Amino acid sequence: MYRMLAPLLLSVLLFAALPCPAQLMEVAEYRGFLKRLDVSVAEWREQVTALNVDQLNVTFTTGRTIEKEKELCLRNLAAIHDILAKQLAKDRLSDDVRMGESLADASSMLGDIVANLPENVQAVHWAAAVPSLGREIASYQDPLRKHLLAYAELLQEKAARCSR
Repeated sequence: MYRMLAPLLLSVLLFAALPCPAQLMEVAEYRGFLKRLDVSVAEWREQVTALNVDQLNVTFTTGRTIEKEKELCLRNLAAIHDILAKQLAKDRLSDDVRMGESLADASSMLGDIVANLPENVQAVHWAAAVPSLGREIASYQDPLRKHLLAYAELLQEKAARCSR
């Protein structure tokens, strides 16, 4: 039981340590947020898919590494899309946590791809786009974190009232 709750508790503790006030989004606002995020995820998938390793002029080993990281990133973005579809059907705290973790993973994976890109003309264009992707991902992480904290606080207050 505790092993199942550990990631949730760790996430809540990590989020609680950050200096941002919790703010629960209204239902319509949250659904709009999720829909905008889903559109962005589709755009990010297109951008990552557009990375053509064959045009990077890299060694086989480096190309294979970049291709694996690209595939992992695409799978992660597909997972975010699936989580969003579930959230739009039924709001669940565990899916909020998973979505936050998946956004952080996607950002990290993009950084890993860039770290392996060669310093040549073919890679410069794609590498230049990654910081803006990172900023865009971060623009979704903060409101989600605030919503998640507020949601957890609300559930904790309800649990406290029920235990009285």
